[in-house]
Amino acid sequence: MSSLGNSSIFAAVAGLALTACGPQCQTLQAEHAAFMTQAVEGKPTSKGAHLRLAMPTRALTRSVDAALGKMKTAQFDLPGLGDLGRYLPSKLSVAPRKIKLGFEKDEAAKIDLDFDVKQGGKALFGMELLAAAPITYSPEKGKMRFSIRADMFEKVKPRIDENAVAKLTDGFLNELPGAVRMLVPRSEVTRLARKAVEYLGEKAYDLLRTQVLADLGELTSFSVDFPDVPLAGMSLTSIGGADGFLRLDTRFDLPVTDALPDEDLDLNRAMNALTQGKRPDGSDEVEIAVSTQAVMALANWGLAKGKLPTHYSDAGEPTPTGKYQIGAAWEPGERPLKVNLWSLATPGMCLHALAGAQPAVEWEKGKLTVGVTQSRIEKLSGPPLLQLAVQLTNISEGLFDFTKSITTRTEIGVGGDTWRLGLENVRLDGRIFRLRFKTGAQKKGA
Repeated sequence: MSSLGNSSIFAAVAGLALTACGPQCQTLQAEHAAFMTQAVEGKPTSKGAHLRLAMPTRALTRSVDAALGKMKTAQFDLPGLGDLGRYLPSKLSVAPRKIKLGFEKDEAAKIDLDFDVKQGGKALFGMELLAAAPITYSPEKGKMRFSIRADMFEKVKPRIDENAVAKLTDGFLNELPGAVRMLVPRSEVTRLARKAVEYLGEKAYDLLRTQVLADLGELTSFSVDFPDVPLAGMSLTSIGGADGFLRLDTRFDLPVTDALPDEDLDLNRAMNALTQGKRPDGSDEVEIAVSTQAVMALANWGLAKGKLPTHYSDAGEPTPTGKYQIGAAWEPGERPLKVNLWSLATPGMCLHALAGAQPAVEWEKGKLTVGVTQSRIEKLSGPPLLQLAVQLTNISEGLFDFTKSITTRTEIGVGGDTWRLGLENVRLDGRIFRLRFKTGAQKKGA
Protein backbone atom coordinates (compact mmCIF):
# COMPACT_ATOMS: atom_id res chain seq x y z
CA MET A 1 0.00 0.00 0.00
CA SER A 2 2.33 2.70 -1.27
CA SER A 3 0.22 5.67 -0.29
CA LEU A 4 0.07 4.94 3.43
CA GLY A 5 1.32 7.92 5.42
CA ASN A 6 1.97 10.04 2.34
CA SER A 7 -1.31 11.08 0.68
CA SER A 8 -2.92 14.42 1.54
CA ILE A 9 -6.46 15.26 2.55
CA PHE A 10 -6.30 17.99 0.00
CA ALA A 11 -3.58 18.02 -2.61
CA ALA A 12 -1.94 21.45 -2.29
CA VAL A 13 -4.15 23.94 -4.04
CA ALA A 14 -2.08 26.73 -5.53
CA GLY A 15 -3.07 29.38 -8.01
CA LEU A 16 -6.72 28.42 -7.80
CA ALA A 17 -8.63 31.11 -9.69
CA LEU A 18 -12.18 31.48 -8.53
CA THR A 19 -14.40 34.07 -10.15
CA ALA A 20 -15.90 35.15 -6.82
CA CYS A 21 -14.99 35.07 -3.15
CA GLY A 22 -17.92 32.77 -2.38
CA PRO A 23 -20.06 32.80 0.76
CA GLN A 24 -19.28 35.20 3.54
CA CYS A 25 -17.90 34.01 6.88
CA GLN A 26 -21.28 34.10 8.60
CA THR A 27 -22.73 31.79 5.97
CA LEU A 28 -19.89 29.28 6.36
CA GLN A 29 -20.06 29.53 10.13
CA ALA A 30 -23.79 28.77 10.00
CA GLU A 31 -23.14 25.78 7.71
CA HIS A 32 -20.47 24.47 10.09
CA ALA A 33 -22.75 24.91 13.10
CA ALA A 34 -25.58 23.07 11.32
CA PHE A 35 -23.21 20.22 10.41
CA MET A 36 -22.09 19.78 14.02
CA THR A 37 -25.64 20.03 15.36
CA GLN A 38 -26.71 17.29 12.99
CA ALA A 39 -23.78 15.18 14.23
CA VAL A 40 -25.28 15.17 17.74
CA GLU A 41 -29.02 15.53 17.19
CA GLY A 42 -29.54 13.75 13.85
CA LYS A 43 -31.48 10.49 13.94
CA PRO A 44 -30.81 7.26 12.03
CA THR A 45 -32.90 6.65 8.93
CA SER A 46 -31.73 3.06 8.53
CA LYS A 47 -33.63 0.35 10.41
CA GLY A 48 -30.84 -2.21 10.53
CA ALA A 49 -27.78 -2.64 12.71
CA HIS A 50 -24.95 -0.13 12.59
CA LEU A 51 -22.58 -2.29 14.64
CA ARG A 52 -22.70 -6.07 14.94
CA LEU A 53 -20.83 -8.10 17.54
CA ALA A 54 -20.60 -11.89 17.29
CA MET A 55 -19.02 -14.39 19.65
CA PRO A 56 -19.18 -18.20 20.03
CA THR A 57 -22.11 -19.35 22.17
CA ARG A 58 -19.74 -21.70 23.98
CA ALA A 59 -18.40 -18.74 25.95
CA LEU A 60 -21.80 -18.55 27.62
CA THR A 61 -22.57 -22.27 27.74
CA ARG A 62 -19.34 -22.94 29.66
CA SER A 63 -20.68 -20.73 32.43
CA VAL A 64 -24.06 -22.44 32.22
CA ASP A 65 -22.45 -25.88 32.38
CA ALA A 66 -20.57 -24.80 35.50
CA ALA A 67 -23.89 -23.83 37.08
CA LEU A 68 -25.35 -27.16 36.02
CA GLY A 69 -22.57 -28.91 37.95
CA LYS A 70 -23.79 -27.27 41.17
CA MET A 71 -27.22 -28.87 40.95
CA LYS A 72 -28.01 -31.80 43.18
CA THR A 73 -29.54 -35.12 42.23
CA ALA A 74 -33.00 -35.48 43.77
CA GLN A 75 -34.69 -38.67 44.98
CA PHE A 76 -38.45 -39.11 44.48
CA ASP A 77 -40.64 -41.62 46.30
CA LEU A 78 -43.25 -43.25 44.08
CA PRO A 79 -46.54 -43.94 45.93
CA GLY A 80 -49.34 -46.28 44.91
CA LEU A 81 -47.37 -49.22 43.57
CA GLY A 82 -49.60 -51.70 45.48
CA ASP A 83 -48.53 -55.32 45.86
CA LEU A 84 -45.93 -54.94 43.12
CA GLY A 85 -44.15 -52.34 45.23
CA ARG A 86 -42.23 -55.13 46.99
CA TYR A 87 -40.55 -55.91 43.70
CA LEU A 88 -40.24 -52.43 42.21
CA PRO A 89 -37.85 -49.68 43.31
CA SER A 90 -39.85 -47.04 45.16
CA LYS A 91 -37.43 -44.26 44.29
CA LEU A 92 -36.56 -42.54 41.06
CA SER A 93 -33.64 -40.12 40.83
CA VAL A 94 -33.79 -36.88 38.90
CA ALA A 95 -30.46 -35.44 37.72
CA PRO A 96 -29.85 -32.23 35.74
CA ARG A 97 -28.67 -32.96 32.22
CA LYS A 98 -28.53 -29.75 30.19
CA ILE A 99 -29.53 -26.11 30.09
CA LYS A 100 -30.46 -24.88 26.63
CA LEU A 101 -30.59 -21.19 25.78
CA GLY A 102 -32.23 -19.46 22.87
CA PHE A 103 -32.38 -15.79 21.87
CA GLU A 104 -34.52 -13.91 19.45
CA LYS A 105 -34.42 -10.25 18.54
CA ASP A 106 -36.08 -7.98 21.08
CA GLU A 107 -37.44 -10.91 23.11
CA ALA A 108 -36.57 -12.60 26.37
CA ALA A 109 -33.96 -15.34 26.48
CA LYS A 110 -35.64 -18.75 26.43
CA ILE A 111 -34.29 -21.18 29.03
CA ASP A 112 -34.85 -24.93 28.86
CA LEU A 113 -33.67 -26.83 31.95
CA ASP A 114 -33.51 -30.50 31.04
CA PHE A 115 -33.50 -33.33 33.61
CA ASP A 116 -33.04 -37.09 33.37
CA VAL A 117 -35.39 -39.27 35.42
CA LYS A 118 -33.40 -42.36 36.29
CA GLN A 119 -34.18 -45.79 37.65
CA GLY A 120 -31.21 -47.66 39.01
CA GLY A 121 -28.84 -45.25 37.30
CA LYS A 122 -30.46 -45.73 33.90
CA ALA A 123 -32.22 -42.80 32.26
CA LEU A 124 -35.88 -43.57 31.62
CA PHE A 125 -37.17 -40.28 30.31
CA GLY A 126 -36.61 -36.57 30.56
CA MET A 127 -38.37 -33.63 32.13
CA GLU A 128 -38.07 -29.99 31.19
CA LEU A 129 -38.63 -26.76 33.04
CA LEU A 130 -39.14 -23.78 30.78
CA ALA A 131 -38.66 -20.13 31.67
CA ALA A 132 -37.82 -16.80 30.09
CA ALA A 133 -35.11 -14.40 31.25
CA PRO A 134 -35.98 -10.79 30.37
CA ILE A 135 -33.21 -9.01 28.51
CA THR A 136 -32.75 -5.56 29.99
CA TYR A 137 -31.30 -2.72 27.99
CA SER A 138 -30.25 0.65 29.38
CA PRO A 139 -29.38 3.17 26.64
CA GLU A 140 -28.21 5.64 29.28
CA LYS A 141 -25.62 3.18 30.61
CA GLY A 142 -24.97 1.51 27.25
CA LYS A 143 -25.60 -1.90 28.80
CA MET A 144 -27.51 -5.03 27.82
CA ARG A 145 -27.87 -7.80 30.39
CA PHE A 146 -29.84 -10.88 31.27
CA SER A 147 -29.60 -13.13 34.29
CA ILE A 148 -30.65 -16.75 34.65
CA ARG A 149 -31.94 -17.37 38.17
CA ALA A 150 -33.47 -20.46 39.76
CA ASP A 151 -36.58 -18.55 40.81
CA MET A 152 -37.44 -17.89 37.15
CA PHE A 153 -38.76 -21.45 36.99
CA GLU A 154 -41.18 -20.86 39.85
CA LYS A 155 -44.39 -20.66 37.84
CA VAL A 156 -43.49 -23.08 35.06
CA LYS A 157 -44.92 -26.61 35.00
CA PRO A 158 -42.58 -29.38 33.97
CA ARG A 159 -43.20 -31.07 30.64
CA ILE A 160 -42.66 -34.82 30.51
CA ASP A 161 -41.78 -36.74 27.38
CA GLU A 162 -44.72 -38.36 25.55
CA ASN A 163 -43.06 -41.78 25.70
CA ALA A 164 -42.42 -41.56 29.45
CA VAL A 165 -45.13 -44.11 30.35
CA ALA A 166 -43.81 -46.69 27.86
CA LYS A 167 -40.23 -46.29 29.08
CA LEU A 168 -41.21 -46.56 32.74
CA THR A 169 -43.40 -49.59 31.97
CA ASP A 170 -40.41 -51.34 30.38
CA GLY A 171 -38.26 -50.34 33.35
CA PHE A 172 -40.76 -51.78 35.82
CA LEU A 173 -41.12 -55.03 33.86
CA ASN A 174 -37.37 -55.50 33.85
CA GLU A 175 -37.37 -55.25 37.67
CA LEU A 176 -40.04 -57.90 38.19
CA PRO A 177 -38.94 -61.50 38.79
CA GLY A 178 -39.69 -63.78 35.84
CA ALA A 179 -42.43 -65.71 37.63
CA VAL A 180 -44.22 -62.52 38.67
CA ARG A 181 -43.85 -61.02 35.22
CA MET A 182 -45.72 -64.00 33.77
CA LEU A 183 -48.67 -63.47 36.11
CA VAL A 184 -49.01 -59.69 35.83
CA PRO A 185 -50.52 -58.26 32.65
CA ARG A 186 -48.51 -55.55 30.97
CA SER A 187 -51.61 -53.36 31.13
CA GLU A 188 -51.43 -53.40 34.95
CA VAL A 189 -47.76 -52.39 34.91
CA THR A 190 -48.61 -49.65 32.39
CA ARG A 191 -51.34 -48.41 34.74
CA LEU A 192 -48.83 -48.12 37.59
CA ALA A 193 -46.30 -46.43 35.33
CA ARG A 194 -48.92 -43.92 34.15
CA LYS A 195 -49.87 -43.21 37.75
CA ALA A 196 -46.22 -42.61 38.63
CA VAL A 197 -45.79 -40.25 35.65
CA GLU A 198 -48.93 -38.34 36.58
CA TYR A 199 -47.59 -37.99 40.10
CA LEU A 200 -44.38 -36.57 38.74
CA GLY A 201 -46.35 -34.20 36.54
CA GLU A 202 -48.19 -32.88 39.57
CA LYS A 203 -45.44 -32.91 42.17
CA ALA A 204 -42.14 -32.85 40.32
CA TYR A 205 -41.78 -29.09 40.27
CA ASP A 206 -42.22 -28.81 44.04
CA LEU A 207 -39.67 -31.58 44.48
CA LEU A 208 -37.25 -29.98 42.03
CA ARG A 209 -37.60 -26.58 43.67
CA THR A 210 -36.94 -27.87 47.18
CA GLN A 211 -34.25 -30.41 46.34
CA VAL A 212 -32.49 -28.94 43.27
CA LEU A 213 -33.21 -25.24 42.71
CA ALA A 214 -33.67 -23.89 46.23
CA ASP A 215 -30.10 -22.81 46.96
CA LEU A 216 -28.83 -22.05 43.47
CA GLY A 217 -29.72 -18.35 43.14
CA GLU A 218 -28.26 -16.90 39.91
CA LEU A 219 -27.09 -19.65 37.61
CA THR A 220 -25.28 -17.36 35.18
CA SER A 221 -25.56 -14.01 33.43
CA PHE A 222 -24.52 -12.33 30.21
CA SER A 223 -23.91 -8.63 29.65
CA VAL A 224 -22.42 -6.26 27.11
CA ASP A 225 -21.22 -2.81 28.22
CA PHE A 226 -20.52 -0.10 25.68
CA PRO A 227 -18.57 3.04 26.47
CA ASP A 228 -20.20 6.46 26.37
CA VAL A 229 -21.71 6.53 22.88
CA PRO A 230 -25.30 7.38 21.83
CA LEU A 231 -27.15 4.08 21.50
CA ALA A 232 -30.65 3.69 20.07
CA GLY A 233 -31.09 -0.02 20.73
CA MET A 234 -29.65 -3.54 20.92
CA SER A 235 -30.96 -7.01 20.13
CA LEU A 236 -29.48 -10.44 20.75
CA THR A 237 -29.91 -13.43 18.44
CA SER A 238 -28.62 -17.00 18.68
CA ILE A 239 -27.29 -18.42 15.40
CA GLY A 240 -26.71 -22.16 15.09
CA GLY A 241 -27.74 -23.20 18.60
CA ALA A 242 -25.32 -24.22 21.33
CA ASP A 243 -22.54 -24.86 18.81
CA GLY A 244 -23.09 -21.59 16.97
CA PHE A 245 -22.66 -17.98 17.98
CA LEU A 246 -24.43 -15.06 19.60
CA ARG A 247 -25.03 -11.98 17.47
CA LEU A 248 -25.57 -8.61 19.10
CA ASP A 249 -27.01 -5.97 16.77
CA THR A 250 -26.55 -2.36 17.88
CA ARG A 251 -28.02 0.85 16.47
CA PHE A 252 -26.59 4.26 17.23
CA ASP A 253 -28.77 7.29 17.82
CA LEU A 254 -26.87 9.10 15.08
CA PRO A 255 -27.64 10.16 11.48
CA VAL A 256 -26.74 6.87 9.75
CA THR A 257 -28.52 5.99 6.53
CA ASP A 258 -26.55 2.86 5.58
CA ALA A 259 -27.02 -0.13 7.90
CA LEU A 260 -25.15 -3.43 7.84
CA PRO A 261 -26.68 -6.13 5.63
CA ASP A 262 -29.11 -8.40 7.47
CA GLU A 263 -27.20 -11.44 6.30
CA ASP A 264 -23.53 -10.66 6.75
CA LEU A 265 -22.00 -13.64 4.97
CA ASP A 266 -18.44 -12.61 5.80
CA LEU A 267 -19.17 -12.40 9.52
CA ASN A 268 -21.14 -15.66 9.44
CA ARG A 269 -18.26 -17.44 7.72
CA ALA A 270 -15.77 -16.06 10.23
CA MET A 271 -17.84 -17.11 13.23
CA ASN A 272 -18.70 -20.51 11.81
CA ALA A 273 -14.98 -21.14 11.43
CA LEU A 274 -14.30 -20.01 14.99
CA THR A 275 -17.02 -22.19 16.50
CA GLN A 276 -15.49 -25.33 15.00
CA GLY A 277 -12.68 -25.31 17.55
CA LYS A 278 -11.05 -23.37 20.33
CA ARG A 279 -7.95 -21.24 20.03
CA PRO A 280 -4.71 -22.85 21.24
CA ASP A 281 -4.71 -20.60 24.33
CA GLY A 282 -8.32 -21.55 25.20
CA SER A 283 -9.69 -18.05 24.68
CA ASP A 284 -12.62 -17.07 22.50
CA GLU A 285 -12.82 -14.57 19.69
CA VAL A 286 -15.21 -11.73 19.00
CA GLU A 287 -15.91 -10.34 15.54
CA ILE A 288 -17.22 -6.78 15.23
CA ALA A 289 -18.51 -5.21 12.03
CA VAL A 290 -19.29 -1.49 11.82
CA SER A 291 -20.92 0.36 8.95
CA THR A 292 -18.41 2.89 7.62
CA GLN A 293 -21.18 5.49 7.70
CA ALA A 294 -21.49 4.72 11.40
CA VAL A 295 -17.71 5.16 11.73
CA MET A 296 -18.01 8.68 10.31
CA ALA A 297 -21.12 9.43 12.41
CA LEU A 298 -19.28 8.36 15.57
CA ALA A 299 -16.32 10.52 14.57
CA ASN A 300 -18.52 13.59 14.02
CA TRP A 301 -20.24 12.96 17.34
CA GLY A 302 -16.82 12.67 18.98
CA LEU A 303 -15.79 15.98 17.42
CA ALA A 304 -18.96 17.71 18.58
CA LYS A 305 -18.56 16.33 22.10
CA GLY A 306 -14.87 17.19 22.35
CA LYS A 307 -13.79 13.53 22.44
CA LEU A 308 -11.70 14.02 19.28
CA PRO A 309 -9.36 16.92 18.43
CA THR A 310 -11.44 19.70 16.88
CA HIS A 311 -8.70 21.94 15.45
CA TYR A 312 -5.88 21.06 13.05
CA SER A 313 -2.81 22.79 11.68
CA ASP A 314 -1.82 23.27 8.05
CA ALA A 315 -0.02 19.91 8.29
CA GLY A 316 -3.13 18.11 9.49
CA GLU A 317 -1.80 17.76 13.03
CA PRO A 318 -4.24 18.22 15.94
CA THR A 319 -3.50 21.38 17.90
CA PRO A 320 -5.74 23.64 20.05
CA THR A 321 -4.57 26.67 18.06
CA GLY A 322 -5.12 25.13 14.61
CA LYS A 323 -7.22 27.22 12.24
CA TYR A 324 -8.92 24.27 10.54
CA GLN A 325 -11.95 22.35 11.80
CA ILE A 326 -13.16 19.09 10.27
CA GLY A 327 -16.20 16.90 9.71
CA ALA A 328 -16.51 13.54 7.96
CA ALA A 329 -18.92 11.54 5.82
CA TRP A 330 -19.06 8.30 3.84
CA GLU A 331 -20.81 8.26 0.50
CA PRO A 332 -20.87 5.41 -2.04
CA GLY A 333 -18.77 6.04 -5.08
CA GLU A 334 -15.23 6.33 -6.36
CA ARG A 335 -13.98 8.38 -3.39
CA PRO A 336 -16.32 7.37 -0.55
CA LEU A 337 -14.41 9.02 2.32
CA LYS A 338 -15.42 12.67 2.48
CA VAL A 339 -13.68 15.14 4.78
CA ASN A 340 -15.02 18.65 5.25
CA LEU A 341 -12.58 21.33 6.30
CA TRP A 342 -13.50 24.79 7.57
CA SER A 343 -11.30 27.76 8.33
CA LEU A 344 -13.52 30.32 10.03
CA ALA A 345 -11.28 32.37 12.32
CA THR A 346 -10.01 35.07 9.94
CA PRO A 347 -12.59 37.63 8.72
CA GLY A 348 -12.61 37.86 4.95
CA MET A 349 -10.56 34.66 4.63
CA CYS A 350 -13.14 32.05 5.67
CA LEU A 351 -13.00 28.76 3.80
CA HIS A 352 -14.90 25.52 3.34
CA ALA A 353 -13.34 22.67 1.38
CA LEU A 354 -14.57 19.15 0.70
CA ALA A 355 -12.12 16.39 -0.16
CA GLY A 356 -12.81 12.84 -1.25
CA ALA A 357 -10.51 9.83 -1.09
CA GLN A 358 -10.37 6.05 -1.09
CA PRO A 359 -9.07 4.91 2.33
CA ALA A 360 -6.96 1.83 2.99
CA VAL A 361 -6.64 0.28 6.45
CA GLU A 362 -3.80 -1.90 7.72
CA TRP A 363 -3.15 -3.55 11.05
CA GLU A 364 0.43 -4.61 11.68
CA LYS A 365 2.26 -5.31 14.92
CA GLY A 366 -0.54 -3.83 16.99
CA LYS A 367 -0.71 -0.55 15.08
CA LEU A 368 -3.58 0.78 13.00
CA THR A 369 -2.49 2.59 9.86
CA VAL A 370 -4.84 4.42 7.52
CA GLY A 371 -3.76 5.60 4.11
CA VAL A 372 -5.61 7.17 1.22
CA THR A 373 -5.53 7.03 -2.55
CA GLN A 374 -7.27 9.11 -5.21
CA SER A 375 -7.52 12.10 -2.86
CA ARG A 376 -9.09 15.09 -4.57
CA ILE A 377 -10.68 18.41 -3.68
CA GLU A 378 -14.30 18.18 -4.79
CA LYS A 379 -15.57 21.53 -3.58
CA LEU A 380 -14.00 24.78 -2.41
CA SER A 381 -15.80 27.85 -1.11
CA GLY A 382 -13.66 30.83 -0.18
CA PRO A 383 -11.22 33.43 -1.47
CA PRO A 384 -9.07 32.73 -4.57
CA LEU A 385 -5.37 31.82 -4.55
CA LEU A 386 -5.69 30.15 -1.14
CA GLN A 387 -3.21 27.35 -0.52
CA LEU A 388 -3.97 24.24 1.52
CA ALA A 389 -1.52 21.66 2.80
CA VAL A 390 -3.56 19.50 5.16
CA GLN A 391 -2.72 15.81 5.48
CA LEU A 392 -5.73 13.52 4.98
CA THR A 393 -3.81 10.53 6.34
CA ASN A 394 -3.52 11.99 9.82
CA ILE A 395 -7.14 13.12 9.99
CA SER A 396 -8.74 9.98 8.54
CA GLU A 397 -6.61 7.74 10.75
CA GLY A 398 -8.01 9.53 13.77
CA LEU A 399 -11.57 8.90 12.57
CA PHE A 400 -11.10 5.14 12.28
CA ASP A 401 -9.00 5.01 15.42
CA PHE A 402 -11.84 6.59 17.39
CA THR A 403 -14.18 3.75 16.40
CA LYS A 404 -11.48 1.20 17.13
CA SER A 405 -11.05 2.70 20.60
CA ILE A 406 -14.80 2.57 21.28
CA THR A 407 -15.00 -1.13 20.42
CA THR A 408 -11.85 -1.89 22.39
CA ARG A 409 -13.43 -0.38 25.50
CA THR A 410 -16.51 -2.59 25.12
CA GLU A 411 -16.73 -5.20 27.87
CA ILE A 412 -18.47 -8.58 27.86
CA GLY A 413 -19.61 -10.21 31.08
CA VAL A 414 -20.21 -13.96 31.27
CA GLY A 415 -21.10 -15.36 34.66
CA GLY A 416 -18.77 -13.86 37.24
CA ASP A 417 -16.11 -12.85 34.71
CA THR A 418 -15.84 -9.57 32.83
CA TRP A 419 -13.70 -9.75 29.72
CA ARG A 420 -11.94 -6.92 28.02
CA LEU A 421 -11.40 -7.19 24.29
CA GLY A 422 -7.86 -7.44 22.96
CA LEU A 423 -7.69 -6.27 19.33
CA GLU A 424 -5.93 -8.67 16.98
CA ASN A 425 -6.85 -7.53 13.49
CA VAL A 426 -8.72 -4.82 11.58
CA ARG A 427 -9.62 -4.39 7.92
CA LEU A 428 -11.81 -2.30 5.68
CA ASP A 429 -14.20 -4.46 3.68
CA GLY A 430 -15.95 -2.17 1.22
CA ARG A 431 -18.42 -0.22 3.34
CA ILE A 432 -17.78 -2.28 6.49
CA PHE A 433 -15.03 -1.73 9.06
CA ARG A 434 -14.20 -5.14 10.57
CA LEU A 435 -12.37 -5.83 13.82
CA ARG A 436 -11.36 -9.12 15.40
CA PHE A 437 -10.68 -9.43 19.11
CA LYS A 438 -9.49 -12.07 21.51
CA THR A 439 -11.47 -12.29 24.73
CA GLY A 440 -11.04 -14.13 27.99
CA ALA A 441 -7.28 -13.59 28.15
CA GLN A 442 -7.59 -10.94 30.87
CA LYS A 443 -10.34 -10.62 33.42
CA LYS A 444 -11.37 -7.27 34.82
CA GLY A 445 -9.21 -6.30 37.75
CA ALA A 446 -6.37 -8.63 36.73
